[in-house]
Amino acid sequence: MGDGSNVDTVSVHNFDSSNPNYQFINKGYSDIFVAKLTSTPPNVSLIATPASICSGGSTLITASGASTYTWLPATGLSSTSGVTVTASPSNTITYTVTGANGGCVDTQQVTILVNTPPIISVSSTSATICKGDSSGINMLGASTYFWSPSTGLSSTSGTSVIANPNTTTTYTIVGTSNGCTDTTTQTIVVNALPTVSIIGNNTICSGESTTLTASGGTIYYWNTSATSAIISVSPTSNTTYAVSVTDANGCVNSITQPITVNTTPVANAGTNQTICSGQTANLNGTGGSTYSWSNGQGIGNISVTPTTTSTYTLTAYNGSCSDTNTVTVFVNPVPTVNLTNDLTIIQGTSTALSATGGGSYSWSPATALSCTTCANPTASPMASTIYCVDVTSSNGCSSSSCVNVTVDIQCGELFVPNVFSPNGDGKNDVLEVKINPNCVTDYNMVIFDRWGEKIFESNDINLSWDGTYKGKALDNATFVYYLKITLINTEAPVSKKGNVSIIK
Repeated sequence: MGDGSNVDTVSVHNFDSSNPNYQFINKGYSDIFVAKLTSTPPNVSLIATPASICSGGSTLITASGASTYTWLPATGLSSTSGVTVTASPSNTITYTVTGANGGCVDTQQVTILVNTPPIISVSSTSATICKGDSSGINMLGASTYFWSPSTGLSSTSGTSVIANPNTTTTYTIVGTSNGCTDTTTQTIVVNALPTVSIIGNNTICSGESTTLTASGGTIYYWNTSATSAIISVSPTSNTTYAVSVTDANGCVNSITQPITVNTTPVANAGTNQTICSGQTANLNGTGGSTYSWSNGQGIGNISVTPTTTSTYTLTAYNGSCSDTNTVTVFVNPVPTVNLTNDLTIIQGTSTALSATGGGSYSWSPATALSCTTCANPTASPMASTIYCVDVTSSNGCSSSSCVNVTVDIQCGELFVPNVFSPNGDGKNDVLEVKINPNCVTDYNMVIFDRWGEKIFESNDINLSWDGTYKGKALDNATFVYYLKITLINTEAPVSKKGNVSIIK
């Protein structure tokens, strides 16, 4: 057409005049019609989600900007037409899409990058460990790694980790490279440690041995360098023994056994003793920390009173260690004393005492005895006396017995002289009350001169008046006395009054 328009000139017969794409142009020819067809050019765009996939994966490619689409090549596509297609190429590929609007077209390309998934491999220093040990796990084939579970791991990422689980654990490792992953597992088998025990005495006495028996494994190693399960030891001081035990899995555990060495005591029950029948012997046990005697007493120092010669055994202990020793207590009989029967004598007379039964004699009190070490002393007591004698036999044992000597006192008649002569001639020089002094239990003598002045008083019958007053001898004169006296053979006191004269 000469007007420069983008038109197609066609001869139209029987056309649809309602079609908006057609325009009638009258060129002056009533029998010719020209139609002008117009179209909008497409503007195609593509979106791939995602644009990079892993081998075996897929992505969605969506086109826009046209009415219809044609996709090339068909490799890996779910369809070669349509707005959205699924692409699952096995290798990196570029897809071309042609979009059309009427007779107008536009093309775009999209490249789908196909990454090869990593192939990871795992290795460990030991897939089987003993509880408490660890294993190193190393990875190859990927760029990054993630480990699970985290139990017992030194890290949950990284090429190398240290695994120290308490029980058998399977770890899952995910390796990633270029967004593609591979998964593998690694099982770490955890063998329990052997259960180790030692049987044997943990306390011994010095000089003794004990057997220690270990159990729980197949291989044994003691800190004594012994390699058997059973050993015999003889420590001289407190010692700890240790054994390392290995079981069939190669796992090792150890245990210790302390041995306490107690010093063995040296019991000493003391030297033999000799006692007399009825006496007590003190036994002193030494050498231990605790004690036991054969008579049942549980202390070191005891007292015994055997009736016959007896041997006692002391057991001295230091912990569980013990030693014994014996001591003998010899028992000698005591002498049998035969003594004079009780008797009565008149005051001023004597009597013979007699004792038998021993080798030596000792009398007491010594008062009025002719001797104190003879068997038959003579006793002359002025008052009733109990005499006792200790009789000692040749073995040193003694016995005693007593005799009561009753003295019958003859008081006589009470008499007070009425004259005395204090002239120093040794005759009748004092005023002396005539009565046996041993008969007197209470006494009071008072003397007055003729003017009523008291010139003498005494409460002791043995203290007589010598005829003086205030240290000066009195001249011849007559005096009045008052006497009040109680005798052993009277219940009431006796009172007397009279005159007494000094005549020189």
